[in-house]
Amino acid sequence: MALLLPLLFLAATPCPRGERIMTWQGMTMRRHEAPEGMDGVTISFCRAGGLVRRFDQPDALRWDGFKVLDLDGDGQPELASSYWTGGAHCCFTQVVFRTNGKGGVIATRLAQQDYGESSWRRLPGYPRPVMLLYDFSSAYAFGGFAETVTMPYVVEIGPQGFRLAAQLMQAREPGWGPAALRDGPAAWASFLRRNDGNDTRLARVQAPEKRLEALHGLVKDDPGKGVLLRAAEEHIKLYCYYDARCDVPGLIRAIEGPRPGMLGGFPELVKTMRESNISKLRRAPAGWR
Repeated sequence: MALLLPLLFLAATPCPRGERIMTWQGMTMRRHEAPEGMDGVTISFCRAGGLVRRFDQPDALRWDGFKVLDLDGDGQPELASSYWTGGAHCCFTQVVFRTNGKGGVIATRLAQQDYGESSWRRLPGYPRPVMLLYDFSSAYAFGGFAETVTMPYVVEIGPQGFRLAAQLMQAREPGWGPAALRDGPAAWASFLRRNDGNDTRLARVQAPEKRLEALHGLVKDDPGKGVLLRAAEEHIKLYCYYDARCDVPGLIRAIEGPRPGMLGGFPELVKTMRESNISKLRRAPAGWR
């Protein structure tokens, strides 16, 4: 009986007034200001005039991008959306709603961090829609925002929520980035190289040996350390973001070659990489709640 009480309460709660967005899965969606005492914008799902589920997002200034798609391939349409929190270079969070099979609504979300809004795409030959995002975990760690090394990554929706799109992310050879860049279908390679009309950092990936040669030149010449750090960061991420078997200490020693210890272990990079969505999604998908 105790488990039924929250459901009975929601069924008896009138649907709050607000801007009607759309109808999905027999429910009306409304967007309105958050309840008193909370900033932000709230999304409510209502059925027959009663509240089914309310999503309060105190930091949201705007919800938009609503689109109905079968994202996980189970034949039932999910509802994709995103909200924006405002701030310099900041910030979108991607949200996908689905029904829970009991008349309720659950959601999975993924914080995009800095960058503009992204959208779901269908790629020829790929089994489900995907989204290309950028990793901004090291923004401001080694310099200004414009100097951030933003490696692209691809996500999809699986049974447990947001997850990495493995076929588009996995490396075949260490340090080359995704195998699909060179060995996959042309549409997949194009998607990885170019997004929203702009080249990604995967557009022109040099061989790891050539990158290491250039890094040794920087180590010997000792330019402004920021130049070396950015080049080293990109080299390491091309190994580690697309191949979970990467050896960060070994890569750092290889870069330092002519001057051992110059990077001092690069602890800042290890920390930011662990906070990246790529690392988080490797550990566990962003589950439904």
